[in-house]
Amino acid sequence: MLNNFKLKNLNSEKGVSLIITFFIMIIILAVVLSTSTLLYSEIKVIRNISYSVSAFYSADSGIEKVLFYDRQILPSLGDGAVGERGLCYMCDTGNPYRCPNGSGDNSLFCNDCTQTPLDTEMAGCNANTCDNCEISFNTSFGGKYYEVIAKVSPSSDEKFSVLEVKSKGTYKNVYRQIDINSRKKGPQDIIIIENACVDPISSSEEETITIYADITSQLIDVVISEVYAVIKNETGGIVQEELQLSVSQDQISWQVSWSGSPGVYYVDLVVEDSAENIKIETNIPACNQ
Repeated sequence: MLNNFKLKNLNSEKGVSLIITFFIMIIILAVVLSTSTLLYSEIKVIRNISYSVSAFYSADSGIEKVLFYDRQILPSLGDGAVGERGLCYMCDTGNPYRCPNGSGDNSLFCNDCTQTPLDTEMAGCNANTCDNCEISFNTSFGGKYYEVIAKVSPSSDEKFSVLEVKSKGTYKNVYRQIDINSRKKGPQDIIIIENACVDPISSSEEETITIYADITSQLIDVVISEVYAVIKNETGGIVQEELQLSVSQDQISWQVSWSGSPGVYYVDLVVEDSAENIKIETNIPACNQ
């Protein structure tokens, strides 16, 4: 009977090894699946980081394109003078150097380029002023894509023009955006005209009049390059255009003399510095005022 009892106990332990093996396999499988999930997440993060870098530099390309056209492709004002900024010139159909609009994969294109005036007079997008305007465009290249919104507007004191640019870059459904905000001094603040006067401003006889002005620039390493006088008669008609003033040894004082028929004259000064900033001052007063 004792032998029968032992035999029954041995029979009852059959299959325990299989159960233990099964649980061990489940634990190993759980560890493998957990590790695989973690590794997949890490690989996905690393891949997205790579995509994010590409998207970031796509957005940066949009910023650089706006700054290039704004600073380098400036509208012509005639007689060799250029406008303040080229932002509103980059989509201008009259500009032979505008950012082209085209189909296909080309980083040079500014597709769907539009400009919207932000002022009530609807003149803020004029290429020669460009002081209250919003520009938008998009570009695709090499599987990358960016869309840009650039807005220029006057500051609250109107002494600066404020440029805001938002560029959103995309690569393989990963997005990065870069925003910049910069302020640019206008020529009214950069170029300073002092002691400007005309002597005499009128004469009953033919007489030589002399135009004086002290002119400086507030920018470092920027000098006043050219100063012109425009002389007008009483009715506003131009009797002498682009009369160039000469500078004295101090590089500040400018003057020129001009002879005309008897009458009353009005004089405007046009000043340009080596950074191509331009300032115009109208109706220079008489020196004895």
